[in-house]
Amino acid sequence: MVKLTNNKMIKTLKTLLTLSFFFLFATPALAGFGISPADVYNTHLKPGDNFEKEITLSRSDIDEDLKVVIETDLKEAESWFQFEPGKEFIFPTGQSRLVLKIKVNVPNNAELKTYQGIIRIKASSVDTQNSGVSIVKGARMEVNLVTTSLDVSTLVVKGMSISEVHDSDPIKLLMNIENKGNTKTAPTKVTLEIQDLTQKTIETQEDSSLEKIDPNISKEITAEFKNNLKGGEYFGLVKIYLDDKLIHSDRLVFKVINAIETNGQVSKVSLVSKFINLIKTNKVETVALLLTPLIPIVIGLLVYKFGALLFLKKFFLVGTIAYGILAITIFSFYHFKWKPANMAKPGDIGSVQGESIEAPSPTLPPKNIDNSSLKVDRDNTNGYPIYRTPNLNSTVVYVATENEKLQVIDEKEGWYQVSTNNGTGGWLQKTSVKSSQ
Repeated sequence: MVKLTNNKMIKTLKTLLTLSFFFLFATPALAGFGISPADVYNTHLKPGDNFEKEITLSRSDIDEDLKVVIETDLKEAESWFQFEPGKEFIFPTGQSRLVLKIKVNVPNNAELKTYQGIIRIKASSVDTQNSGVSIVKGARMEVNLVTTSLDVSTLVVKGMSISEVHDSDPIKLLMNIENKGNTKTAPTKVTLEIQDLTQKTIETQEDSSLEKIDPNISKEITAEFKNNLKGGEYFGLVKIYLDDKLIHSDRLVFKVINAIETNGQVSKVSLVSKFINLIKTNKVETVALLLTPLIPIVIGLLVYKFGALLFLKKFFLVGTIAYGILAITIFSFYHFKWKPANMAKPGDIGSVQGESIEAPSPTLPPKNIDNSSLKVDRDNTNGYPIYRTPNLNSTVVYVATENEKLQVIDEKEGWYQVSTNNGTGGWLQKTSVKSSQ
């Protein structure tokens, strides 16, 4: 057995005490620390441009404050960079993520070339005075910037949606788009293919009057489309183009509301709202409406100015006012009552843009007609359409398939009024009938 001298025993005790002190009071090493994304990259900056990059700092241990220090080695581009909240800041206790903003401002006299550099982000415990030991964690970011005189247009669609809309308002498509180019630009056009819930196309519209987006920012812009739809849910197949190149496509679901049911009562959209929407979506007809009364108005003014008879002046004045009211009334009735509906979902019955027809009930007994059950024969790939009214210009409410049997409700010259198995009612041309049984 080895015996220790007094001096050796004292040294051994000091060593043990030092180790005990360290284990009792030393700050533990930082747990995981990281950044995302790990680079600052832009290859089409113009002199005078500026852009912003958001970097997310993250850590797994949230039990203490961290002091974050940013060190840069950016050479000629050193003065271009700004950091928020600064090059030194505190990552507070209880917070697992923190956003660091890096702003880059390219001077107007910058040379056209590639600029490279490094950004180091270091984090250490604030409370290190008791332990005498400082544990530093960090991450490194690569910087690669290219200045150019060329115009670059690059758009990235980050999200889009169509909100619920009343039948009196235009359909609005909201798009969140980031301009990653170096020129102020907008999508060339946006198309909206409106489909029913069976994905059958109702109509396709286009909007090319879109707000431009400044370089290196994200912005929400809006595309507007005419709303000729009745209440219900629809698909909207959206395609966004830049210089005739498709950059994004998606299928959205949206709802059109034309009446709100409350406690058994129906509150319809006001006539004023519908009329305002008509002016917005029917500009040509609105201009015609405004110009047409000018003829009698001009005549009335001439008569009023140069006419000798007072009763004639009053007659033309009252007639002009009445004519204007009549023109507005005809315009409104044309759209709300007389204009044929041009779209509906297969299977829908009822009113479309004011057109109304009583739907035959599938439970009603058929009239005394010999061919009470019909069998259709499809001689083309589109099937045989069943119309809302016995008119080829009417809305198609259903498409019969080959050998499908239909119940006869009524008939008139050239047409059968029929009911399908799912209860849809409408009119079928007699030329579509293969046989009756």
